[in-house]
Amino acid sequence: MQVNRWKDIAAIRISINNSQGGEDATYRFVMENPNPHCSETLVKMIATMIGFEGDLGIKGRKGMLQSTASRREILSDPSHRIRFIAIAHGSIKLKSGLERYVENS
Repeated sequence: MQVNRWKDIAAIRISINNSQGGEDATYRFVMENPNPHCSETLVKMIATMIGFEGDLGIKGRKGMLQSTASRREILSDPSHRIRFIAIAHGSIKLKSGLERYVENS
């Protein structure tokens, strides 16, 4: 699971960095079964990319990093320009475990 998580995080960073959308572009990543993708590393990376200035807290203790649910909350916040949208397991067939849909606006 850890290796796939790092590959997914790298793929997300590459998708955003290689897009032509610029710093104001909006990105939506659609994924099935989001729990494995709600990692501390992903939240910190996305928080940096969106310019989040709040306190993220400490994984397992407090704040946005405390639990999977709180990490999922910050990743799916509709007010953020980079957002993750969860769909029901089995809704689509995924080859890699994570499909990326990038919407540039």
